[in-house]
Amino acid sequence: MELFLEATIDSLAGNSVSGLTQHHLDLRYQNDFNIDLGQAAYYRKQDFLELIFFANSTYGATDFIASTSLPQGKNGQYTLCLRFYKVGQYLKDEKNMGYGQLEQALKQAIHSCDVKFYSDDPSWFYQGGWEACDKENLSIYKFPGPAGKGIWTARHKASGGLTGDAHLTKHLSQVVNEIDSYIKQIAQNLYVI
Repeated sequence: MELFLEATIDSLAGNSVSGLTQHHLDLRYQNDFNIDLGQAAYYRKQDFLELIFFANSTYGATDFIASTSLPQGKNGQYTLCLRFYKVGQYLKDEKNMGYGQLEQALKQAIHSCDVKFYSDDPSWFYQGGWEACDKENLSIYKFPGPAGKGIWTARHKASGGLTGDAHLTKHLSQVVNEIDSYIKQIAQNLYVI
């Protein structure tokens, strides 16, 4: 029997944000919590929507772990990427939609289609988020290793809020929580590849 892991943004908001992450996200909201949309692209042939965000470091850190050729923000910003798969059913006629229709289609795609993640924030790598998400097929890119000892995954699981091992960083969690506030901007800046 094959298990089906629902990987929509709505399902992950409820079961991939650990108590530890939520605590640090709450602290983030008391500091620099700005996240800007960097790019929105619909890859028609591959049938996915890619959203790139630039998140200000909460406390001004400038280190990051770039493992891809994704666009980079300014110094002190992390690159976050969310990919929504099989969005063509919602965006099949995007060229002929007005902004209102496009916004509605994007919202449906974002809330209905499976999503995967990437971040160049060091905590994504060092605190096991990337490795755990890769194991649960929630990572855009394969985890390059080396495999961790599971210490951070155990800490996140012990803090509550998770149904599996996969856990999002505070930056990714913030985007998941606030995704609807970006829909208008996504529609206005969407380009088709």
